This record gives sequence, structure tokens and C-alpha cells, in this order.
Amino acid sequence: MSTDFVPLMEIAACDLFDNRLNDFGVREHIKPDVTTKTARCLTDGRNYLWVYVDDEGVVTSFSRYGANAPGKLLNAIAEAFDTDIVSEYEPQFWGFDTQEEWDAAMEKMSQECDESFYADIVRYLRGEPNDIRPGTIRND
Repeated sequence: MSTDFVPLMEIAACDLFDNRLNDFGVREHIKPDVTTKTARCLTDGRNYLWVYVDDEGVVTSFSRYGANAPGKLLNAIAEAFDTDIVSEYEPQFWGFDTQEEWDAAMEKMSQECDESFYADIVRYLRGEPNDIRPGTIRND
């Protein structure tokens, strides 16, 4: 299991890896054959946090994998760069300001999918071209 996080402010990878996190007990962990220019790893000696960087050198996201507890790492980054960091379970991760906005967007998306599926069912029953294929399963 993994969890993704994003900073709410732009962070340059060169700044993130310039040793300023050493004061927080956080350092880079090089994993041969896995660490790349766009995928780097931070550790506090016990937990790990993968850092993903775009081609312009800007941090795009952080990911924790397995039973890691990356709180210390995320708190160090947030403090060092004076920014908030949110997880994929928070509306800000997806670009929404509030839970209500996120819920409304998800409800709208669900309704649009239901309407599209219903239209496909009607076309299927009429023998008209549709997107229903053998093996199509709908789980609600």
C-alpha cells in the first residue's frame, strides 16, 4: 500500500537535496538501480519517502510505500520550506479547497458515469452500437 503527498508550494529538487534537511535528521538515501534524476529517496534512518521530480527539476509528489511512517520526513520538509503538504486523502491534493467541493465533484462524476452507462444499456437493448462488450462487469 502506498500514499501520495504533494506540497502546496513549489519546491525545487536542488533545494530539497541541498542538505538543509540534515538539521532535521533527514538525508538522501541512494538506492542503486532505483534512484534516478526524477525519483529520489529521503530517509530519517528508519522510514523512507520517495520524491518525484519533473523534467524542470520541480518536486511533483512524495510517496510512502509499505508500513513506513513518513511523518517526520514530511514535517521536516514542511518546516524547511514553509509549506503545507497534503495527502491524496485530502481535497487540496486534487485541487479542491474544501471537502464539500470535492464531494460535489465526485457526485457529479458518478452521476455522469451512471447516465453514460444507462445510455449504453438502452443502445445495447435496441441493438444499436454501444460500448458494452462481452465480459463487461458493473460493480456498484
